[in-house]
Amino acid sequence: MDLEEVDKNAKVVGKYARRFLLWTAKNEKRRIAVFLLISALLWALFVGGISWLQYKSDLDFTHKEQERQWIHDENRFQTSIDAISLCTDPMSPKELKGWYCEVAAVVYHQQATNTVPPDRIEDVVKRKAFGAMKLDLTNAERRIKLDRANKTEPAPETKLLQILTSEIVWVAAVHVSLLILAMLLLNHAPKLLGENNSKDNND
Repeated sequence: MDLEEVDKNAKVVGKYARRFLLWTAKNEKRRIAVFLLISALLWALFVGGISWLQYKSDLDFTHKEQERQWIHDENRFQTSIDAISLCTDPMSPKELKGWYCEVAAVVYHQQATNTVPPDRIEDVVKRKAFGAMKLDLTNAERRIKLDRANKTEPAPETKLLQILTSEIVWVAAVHVSLLILAMLLLNHAPKLLGENNSKDNND
């Protein structure tokens, strides 16, 4: 769009805006009615903006809660994997190896309950397949990391772009525009009407 077209569009908008102001200026009731309408729109936009901010706040809270849950689950699985590693580590003291393996079987059964089919849990524990225990919990941890990566927050530049194009910015822009229009109606409409009447008398 070139400057000439912008200027043309601005003149058209100005023309219709002047007509609207002149129509409103003809009597006080019209000005009051338009002012009340604009006030109602401003209030609706304000309430809508607050509701939108509350919605975004709730989303942010939910995301942080989910982030804490991810960290908790990752730590839980990693601790269990470490326990199994103590059992399978050839460097572990022989006098503690049996105890390590008992603890490993218990923690595997506890942590795998919601991520591994029950039949496999029972089979793995029965066979004392500590390598399989470690594999199952490692896969569960990987799924958490993948889920976390899929729902990670956007980059700062993307967040800035989202803010600039968000509904609240447009609501604020419309809010200010309507407020300016209301001020124009109250302050300049009678003056415009007087100028228009003077032109009509001269004609």
